[in-house]
Order: sequence, then C-alpha cells, then structure tokens
Amino acid sequence: MLDAVNEKKWNADSLLKKLGRVQRIDLHVGMVQEIWYVNHQKMIDDVLAVIGMKDLFVGKLRMT
Repeated sequence: MLDAVNEKKWNADSLLKKLGRVQRIDLHVGMVQEIWYVNHQKMIDDVLAVIGMKDLFVGKLRMT
C-alpha cells in the first residue's frame, strides 16, 4: 500500500493493527470537554498524511 514512510512497506493489515492501538478519551471538567487520543505514534500521522487522511484524529494527541 505505501512504500515511502520510514522506508518500510505498509499494507492495510499493518495500518489497521497500528490504528487499533489508538484510544479515544473524552474528558469532561465542569463545562469544558476535550477529546484526547492516546497510544498514538508519529508513524501513524505520516501514513495518514500520505493516504490523504491527516485530519482523522481531531483533538489533543499523546504520542507514545
């Protein structure tokens, strides 16, 4: 599927496996609500940018 990211070849299965690690956390403090994504990796951002889905995770990211 992808040949460019970190000189590795990624296929749909490996991307889905990596995406499956990302968790969404909804934080509510008083009237303020935030969405955080944890277990997110920089490689995921790189692959999503290549395939045109860089805005998939909207909110605060916590990289691992």
